[in-house]
Amino acid sequence: PRLWQPFLDAAGAVKGLDAAGKAMVARVAGKVQEKGVTDAAGYVSLGLALRQIGQADKAVAMVRQAVNANPDNKLLRKQYANLLSALGRYAEADEQYIRLGVDGTRTRPVRRQ
Repeated sequence: PRLWQPFLDAAGAVKGLDAAGKAMVARVAGKVQEKGVTDAAGYVSLGLALRQIGQADKAVAMVRQAVNANPDNKLLRKQYANLLSALGRYAEADEQYIRLGVDGTRTRPVRRQ
């Protein structure tokens, strides 16, 4: 059974994992990557968990794979755009929001003077 996916889903949603939690996520993510992910939900779960442990580039790559495999899936594309925006990769995020027909500039943090 795919017991790793609910674990990574939870890890991807938690803010402020401690060192032990990050180490556990890294171990599980490594094992999942070794065995291979075969579906979009798995790529997204893995990607969001990797983001939480500071592996932003790997996170983007995982979620991008889900989008590339399912280019018409708007939910996946929105998750990808949101991830890019959260990482401050606004130009890339804007491309995805435009493909969704949404103005992504409203998701950016407001800069205070």
